[in-house]
Amino acid sequence: MPDNTALRVADLPQNSPTAFDLRPDSATLAALADELGLLALRKLRFSGQINASGRKDWELTGKLGATVLQPCVITMEPVTTRIDTEVRRLYLADLPEIEAEEIEMPEDDSVEKLTSVIDPAAVMTE
Repeated sequence: MPDNTALRVADLPQNSPTAFDLRPDSATLAALADELGLLALRKLRFSGQINASGRKDWELTGKLGATVLQPCVITMEPVTTRIDTEVRRLYLADLPEIEAEEIEMPEDDSVEKLTSVIDPAAVMTE
């Protein structure tokens, strides 16, 4: 994962978007491929912006593009797949805590608790 991609929320401007454009180098791509269990990862790019959403919340929007080489689950032969997808995360300052021992995962996985940093590289890896 690229170094120094985490952005401190306290440093983000309220009135204008903060842009990011991640294009990991070949060593980082190899490490990510290994971490994700892929045969190879090529042409990875994640670009977008982070905007204030109301007084305390933040929204990350972006486009993720990647070419992945992974084994076919049936034949184990290498299969190349192109991924192009829109990404959105909403970081809420007042996300309610759930205290139940067992909970059902919500359908909307784009909402997260706001912490002191927003890291586009962590979102890219997800």
